[in-house]
Amino acid sequence: MGASRNRKVPGSSPGAGIFLCSKMAKKKRYLPKRRKEDKKKLLEIIFTVIIAVSLISSIAGFLYNSNRSTSKLKGYHIEISNDGYYVLSKRDVNIKVYTNPALLLSENASKKLGQLSFLADKQFIIYSFDPYMDTNYLAFLDPARFMFRNNVAQNNVQVIEAITRNSTNYLLPVLNCDNASEQVGVIVFRQAMNENLSAIYPRMISTNNCVIVLLDNPYEGVLVTDYLSILLTQNGEE
Repeated sequence: MGASRNRKVPGSSPGAGIFLCSKMAKKKRYLPKRRKEDKKKLLEIIFTVIIAVSLISSIAGFLYNSNRSTSKLKGYHIEISNDGYYVLSKRDVNIKVYTNPALLLSENASKKLGQLSFLADKQFIIYSFDPYMDTNYLAFLDPARFMFRNNVAQNNVQVIEAITRNSTNYLLPVLNCDNASEQVGVIVFRQAMNENLSAIYPRMISTNNCVIVLLDNPYEGVLVTDYLSILLTQNGEE
């Protein structure tokens, strides 16, 4: 009996059992420590992500509010859009313009552009332009006239877009001052002979129910178009 208890296992050494037990003990002690370190790293990553998201949200909110700064002028609530135009709101009307409202609503603008006032009484407006103006003039005028059409539609003013002479670049009817009447007002845009980039207000020639605007530079066409958007949506208000 005693001999059997002291019998050695074939192929084993006296210290093998002690070595295995020691190695297993070390492994058991190592695993919990590693799990704690992994958990700590995970928490650090989560915390970092939360801080990053908060910072990005704060910056985005600041930029959003900065771009959408608002003010009031002559009864209009004015907001700057993220797309670079101004939105003038009064009652149920929202007017979008490219020109600074401080200029559009100034007394000087009312005086310089006073020849356009007769158009306020018209329910139909022919908006005609020379399709052979320099391309930079047309590049400024095109988006302004699109916005103008949508602006005045809020006041039930119908805009008929036209050109002064045939062009394959614009599929529009050829209309001019000859088409003006008591019911239909006409505005015609033409490029002046000599360009003047410092000019603010264009020269205008008025005939019966029609006004011809001579543009000294591309900006004047946008100014006049934006001014008309306000003029034709005032409903008799000053």
